[in-house]
Parts: sequence; structure tokens; C-alpha cells
Amino acid sequence: MSKPPHFLIVGAPKAGTTSLYRYLQQHPQIFMPENKEPRFFCGYATDVFEFGSKCFHAEIVSTKADYLALFQGAPAGAISGEASTDYLSCPQAANRIHAWNPSAKIIIMLRNPVDRAYSEYQHSITAKFQKNNFWESLCLEEERIEQHYDPIFWHVRRGLYFEAVKEYIEVFGKDRVRIVFFEEFANSTASVVASLFEFIGVPACTVNVAERHNAGSEIAPHIRHGVFCSKFVRFIVRLAGQYLGQKSMLNITKWLPCNKKGGVRDMLTNGQYDWLRGKFREDILKLQELLGVNLGHWL
Repeated sequence: MSKPPHFLIVGAPKAGTTSLYRYLQQHPQIFMPENKEPRFFCGYATDVFEFGSKCFHAEIVSTKADYLALFQGAPAGAISGEASTDYLSCPQAANRIHAWNPSAKIIIMLRNPVDRAYSEYQHSITAKFQKNNFWESLCLEEERIEQHYDPIFWHVRRGLYFEAVKEYIEVFGKDRVRIVFFEEFANSTASVVASLFEFIGVPACTVNVAERHNAGSEIAPHIRHGVFCSKFVRFIVRLAGQYLGQKSMLNITKWLPCNKKGGVRDMLTNGQYDWLRGKFREDILKLQELLGVNLGHWL
């Protein structure tokens, strides 16, 4: 048998990957190390990250010996896997995984990119990685990327799935890549897990899928769909964002009546939500064509 891992959950972040990781771990013929997110195939130089390696990146594995050591506890004949959500947005990760094990199977979990971005932002607040509100964090994204901030701040970039999904399919072949949509996983967890056991190549097994793991805050419906801005203000927000870009929008939205300060957890207003959704629109249309699925509910 090829060297481990034999399958990988490569992302996206905040799309149910931790829950899936815990459910797959329950199968007696599957071994997944306790270190979720080793990120070995990203090739990160942890010393350039803004938060440093001691407090924020202690789980990153950077040497082949340390990576193989993660799987030393696997029982004989077990199918080994790992989960690192950075692999979806990290350039060259697909090629590095293929060079390591060309027969590996890839699991990609996808979620509405706007909801995913906000859930990950909530994670960054809960973990005290930042104090900015969501809109400010969005506007700082490109600057933070240039300054080597961790990908947890790549709110927009990590939601542009098309190129990454296309690369994994091209590198591994369509039969070795399984796409799981967050909505389906949340609504039909047991059947999705059962289908993944078949995909991985292990016998059917009943596991406990009742508990959700690492679940982030969701967008409150009364905020996401509420009437906080007039249609005119929402139109101005979209227009300004289209022509001025994020940094200018950061200054503009501070005085809008629909952006009164309510703490760092403020959700985007409807107009800002529309602006962010517009950033993903083209990518979503390409993705649904690539996969042959209808993603109109994301739009």
C-alpha cells in the first residue's frame, strides 16, 4: 500500500471539516492523527506569519520525518487520512500531495462563500486573533495577505473555490476527488458519511454523528435579511464598492446609518452583504459549470 495519508480532507475552512474528521475517526479501519491541520503540504515557513509559530502554529508539521510520525500509531492495514483546510487555498498543495502519493483520494467540503467568510471571521474573534469588525477585516484583507498574515484572514480569497477545485480534479482525476456541500452535510450527515466510507474504501459502519465539532457562529437571519438600510443606501454601497474598492469603502461605510457601531461582531448590512456576494458571483458560476450542479442558492 502507498505511504500515508491515503486520503485527505483539504478544505474549505468552516465547512464542516472538523465534524467530518471526528466522524471518520470513529471507523475502526480508518486512522486519522489527533493533529488536525498539520498543513505539511503547504510548505509554510512559519516564522514569516504575523502571529509566529509558538502560539498560533504549533501544530504545523514541516519535516517529512515529523509528518510520517503522525501516522505511526495506525493499526496494520488501516486506511490513513488527515485534514488540513489550508490545502484548498494554498498554491501547489495539490501537486505536492500528488508527488507524495499520486493514488490519494481527496475530499473537498464547500460552503456558501459569504457564510463561510463570516463564520471564519467569528472564529478569529472568539480566538482573540483580532478586534476589527467584519467589514474592517474585509477591507484589510489584501494588506494582511501582503504582510504574511495567516490564511484565516483571507475572507474573500479562501471563498474563491473554482481554480482550486479545478486543480485538484486535473491533478488527481475526477474519480479520486469527492465534493461535499456543507448544506447537504448538515442536513443528511449520516448518509454523507456513509458515502464517504465507500469512497475511501472501507466497509459500512455506524458512527455517532449527533455532535457538531468546532461549530462557528452563524449569520443571524434578522441581520442578514433585516431591513437596516434603505434601497437607496444599499444601491450606493454597491456602486461605491464597485468603483472605489475596499479601502475607500472602509471610510465610507463608517458613517452610513446602517453601520452603527455595535461591537466587533457586527454583521454586514444587506448592502454590504450584496457587495461581498458580488465578489464571489463569477467564481460561483464557473464552479457550478465545472461540477455540473446548481449553486443558484448561493447567489
